[in-house]
Amino acid sequence: MKYAVKYFFLISFLYLSVTAFAQTIKQAEPQTFIKFTENKNQWEPNILFRAFLDGGSLFLEKNKFTYNFYNKEALHHNHVLKEKQNPLPINSHAFTVTFLNAEKNV
Repeated sequence: MKYAVKYFFLISFLYLSVTAFAQTIKQAEPQTFIKFTENKNQWEPNILFRAFLDGGSLFLEKNKFTYNFYNKEALHHNHVLKEKQNPLPINSHAFTVTFLNAEKNV
């Protein structure tokens, strides 16, 4: 009977230890919102805010916004480059949406 009680407590302790440890490991959650950073002279003065996107950025100005996307796989490849590997070109593309006749004093 003593061994059964010790065995029960040992199994219970191991189970609680494993579940407590497993709860501390967190997976990266997908980004469900966009965080805008105000321009405090770190970019060109026409840019009011910037937001990081998956594989790019979004720049807000008074009457337009600009998307800038890049090849994130090539960027990651070049970041973890081994000695004998060649770097990949990082292709990017940007486009701007301008609001015609927009109020400039908003």
